[in-house]
Amino acid sequence: MGRPDKEVTLETLVKHIPYDKGTLFVVQRERSEEAIHQLTQMTPLKVMDGAWSTKNLADLSALLYSLDDYITVSNTNVYIRTGFGKTCTLLDTPTTDFRMNTDEEGNPVWFPGCKLIPF
Repeated sequence: MGRPDKEVTLETLVKHIPYDKGTLFVVQRERSEEAIHQLTQMTPLKVMDGAWSTKNLADLSALLYSLDDYITVSNTNVYIRTGFGKTCTLLDTPTTDFRMNTDEEGNPVWFPGCKLIPF
């Protein structure tokens, strides 16, 4: 069983995707084919499985760097992406985790430029 602050339902994820055109890359280890299929039914975006990239750090880094946007829970990928100076949207439960301390605009100070959306 995973940590509740590291899991988000597909409905919550889709609710926070601000686009109606483009491609959605699923960068999730151990994801199910059923979840990929469900996403294709829930969004007008083309859904691509990016799980291949999680097996090799160079591939993962290249993919995270090339994405226009990244919507996720807090994980190692956020550190990689922000290390490139890229931003992301973090979906997170209310927490006392110091990394989620926020500035006056509600953005996480540990991840500059990223947006925090509590769910």
